[in-house]
Amino acid sequence: MMRWLQIIVFSTLSLGLSSALVSFAVADDDQDAARAALARGEIRPLKDMLEIIDDVLPGSNVIKVEFDRDDGFYIYELKVIDAKGVIREVEIDAKTGNILDIEVDD
Repeated sequence: MMRWLQIIVFSTLSLGLSSALVSFAVADDDQDAARAALARGEIRPLKDMLEIIDDVLPGSNVIKVEFDRDDGFYIYELKVIDAKGVIREVEIDAKTGNILDIEVDD
């Protein structure tokens, strides 16, 4: 019985660790893709996106940033807490700085 418990605990921990490593690898890929696109002049820097967020949602705080490619376009996805404490997800075209979508996070 104790042996089975050890196997289950070890398996669970192994799966959790491998999932975490995959997440870190994806995050590194996002950073590498963003740096390369910025160097090629295909996107605007993150600081520009933060200024756009401040203009559109004054007093908000960015709590998470993701960088994705969707249908051939680079997109910054930012999660923010606005001045009223509402968590919102904002999608911005990384090349133009145009706001594509603002949603309340569920």
